[in-house]
Amino acid sequence: MPRRKQFGVDDVMQKAMVAFWDHGYRATSLQELVECMGINRASLYATFGDKYSLFIDTLQSYRRTYLNPFFAEKMKAYSPRQAICGLFEEISERV
Repeated sequence: MPRRKQFGVDDVMQKAMVAFWDHGYRATSLQELVECMGINRASLYATFGDKYSLFIDTLQSYRRTYLNPFFAEKMKAYSPRQAICGLFEEISERV
């Protein structure tokens, strides 16, 4: 019988996303990922495969969690042109 995970996949993926965001893909080592995610290396490999697969998973999670709802809201409220202009305005305000 397989062991039950002692961590929330979404939670540890969020932590990995922050590490990639802070350091970049290449500069984030596996050891840094293991430490920030609070899991062991074997669990990382068993759950996500490898560093590249984890990175892709974090990008897809970001898209689902943040980008899709953001764009859906903009598309309901504005014309395509207004939505694009609004997007660039929000980005410039945050930067």
